[in-house]
Amino acid sequence: MLQDAILFDNKASSTAVNCFNESGTFSDGGYNLENANSCGFSGTSLINTNPQLLHLANNGGPTPSMALPRTSPAVDRIPSGVHSCGTTVWADQVGVTRPYPGIFLGAPACDVGAFEVGFPTLYLPMVLKNK
Repeated sequence: MLQDAILFDNKASSTAVNCFNESGTFSDGGYNLENANSCGFSGTSLINTNPQLLHLANNGGPTPSMALPRTSPAVDRIPSGVHSCGTTVWADQVGVTRPYPGIFLGAPACDVGAFEVGFPTLYLPMVLKNK
């Protein structure tokens, strides 16, 4: 079962069709996001949807990750308490608290995939006044 995952540019091998692979099939556990319509997802999952993944980069944490921009449809999709969002799953791949406190829809919700969008780091210029 696949849940809370992003499938992007999924390419079947010559012996696989759609979401079938050599070892079986993927069943929809909900809150998935796929940029095609090859897995038969429905319900809470999004199909034919571009997750807007950014390039693999060092976004903090121990491993490189593919960040999500705030405009991604994967942001704030999974309600708190659903699929362990905020109950047993407390952090994303880079260590950001999950769910990040309701900055988009007003209520805490987890992002689909391994990356949780948090507040941006804002650096303001220092302004000095001459006396």
